[in-house]
Amino acid sequence: MVKTLRNEVDFLNCTRFGVRKVNQCIIKDIHSLDRYFNIKFFPIYGLDRGSSPKLFESRDCFLDGKYNVNLMRTIIKGEYEDNIAYQVVLDSDIYITQDDDINRLFTGNTEITAMNERLFELYKEALTEDFIEKLGKENFNDSNIIGVEKNE
Repeated sequence: MVKTLRNEVDFLNCTRFGVRKVNQCIIKDIHSLDRYFNIKFFPIYGLDRGSSPKLFESRDCFLDGKYNVNLMRTIIKGEYEDNIAYQVVLDSDIYITQDDDINRLFTGNTEITAMNERLFELYKEALTEDFIEKLGKENFNDSNIIGVEKNE
């Protein structure tokens, strides 16, 4: 689509191209967060203190080779089926700004594939090994976590 726009619209100038992925789930018991997520991605403390719905928010911006990466993590307290529950969000964005790299995007999809793969690696790093293993099983079922399905 971007390639068509670039070829058809004279005034279009691409200065940034990126891929974004947002993963979220709901956890009923936040004290079990470390069963699912690597604690270095969601280092939360003092869960029983305070009344703010936003329990945790963190943002990291870094350079990964030629890619710029934004990694946002949030945990928000709310309700699910009339009980307290927690929305856990992993929001990742990877982009390039160099003209040569952007121009290569329009000659093939290997750059986009590489960017997408890096975001997938970040996603896997955020999960525990045990959780990844459970997600691969045919009979994945965990009543404590909602919005997560068996991975193919």
